Amino acid sequence: MLTSIRNASPLISRAISCAPTVFVAPKVFENALKRGLSDMPVGHDETKLTGADCNIGLQRRRDITLRQDLFLAPACSWDEGVKSGFASSSLADLFKDKKIVLFGVPGAYTGICSQSHVPGYAAKAAEFKAAGVDAVCCVSINDPFTMNAWAEKMGVPSDKVQMLADFNGGWTRSLGLEADLSVALLGMRSQRYSMFIENGLIIKTNIEAAPSDLKVSDADTMLSQLSEK
Repeated sequence: MLTSIRNASPLISRAISCAPTVFVAPKVFENALKRGLSDMPVGHDETKLTGADCNIGLQRRRDITLRQDLFLAPACSWDEGVKSGFASSSLADLFKDKKIVLFGVPGAYTGICSQSHVPGYAAKAAEFKAAGVDAVCCVSINDPFTMNAWAEKMGVPSDKVQMLADFNGGWTRSLGLEADLSVALLGMRSQRYSMFIENGLIIKTNIEAAPSDLKVSDADTMLSQLSEK
């Protein structure tokens, strides 16, 4: 059946090649052919797109604040965590009715993240505010206590960059942006990326080709993209 579907249309073939690995009933492809794939995200039929690009392309069409199974934990001390009952925040709490610039890093205390990525956004905090952004957030697969200590070490206050812990990796996996960095003794972490989220919709996304790169997910690139809106 899959062979016949691929032969039916080069566009369908390319869509299959970049789609996340899930089973999709043939009826879906039949309906897609009838409507000319008009419901697919812009650029989703390009062969150069990676699986992560495609997955985020699909996410762009959904209000992520409706996800009730995903939580992020704002940075806090251990004592603050105990006092709150180890509370975390839903995506609705964080993103509903807000304009958010969010960037993901492979790990707290790592080189480029500490030296360039986070400081770059902190230095531009006033410019993001002037552009109408409600908050700039940094996400990493770490616990909130590590994120808190890391922010303090860098001297980055939460009113410039809000540190969010993807404590169980659920957020990162939902985007298809997980990366095995065992070679650097980090285990399963996140790719380096940035995105602009407006009222729960992912409007813009920039994914680095490698976790060690900082070419498209930096603060200046995001500011430039916001100015083009």
